[in-house]
This record gives sequence, C-alpha cells and structure tokens, in this order.
Amino acid sequence: MITMTIREARKALGDPEQMFANHEEVLVVCRGKPVARILPIPHKSQLHSLRDFLASQRMQSVPNEILVAEQREEHC
Repeated sequence: MITMTIREARKALGDPEQMFANHEEVLVVCRGKPVARILPIPHKSQLHSLRDFLASQRMQSVPNEILVAEQREEHC
C-alpha cells in the first residue's frame, strides 16, 4: 500500500499511469489522518480456451423447435 498526502495525490493524478503502475492500494492522508483510499479495479477472469467457455455454459434441455412452437401457441 502506498501512502501519500493530498498534495502528492493531486500532483500524481496528473499522470495516473505512473501512480497506479504497480496496481497497489493508495491511501491519501491529510495531517496524518486517512481521507481516501484508491483501489485498483479487479481484473475480470478470462477463459483460456473455447473448451473452457463451452464447459461454463448451461446446456438447454428442450430443443429450440419445441420452445418456438410453445411460444407461438401462447400468442395465438
């Protein structure tokens, strides 16, 4: 965790890539008391392959033809 004063934070926000380059938490203090905490956005988990993606999807148990026919009957 990085601790910086409000003045340092204002100056660092001019170049946010450098401020958050190491993806750490930043604690902003005023006269020694914490006033803000800046956290990195968590990365989304990415699937490594199409096989992993397909394995994570629910499989439909009823064929599409039956679902479409049922919906058509409901609307008529």
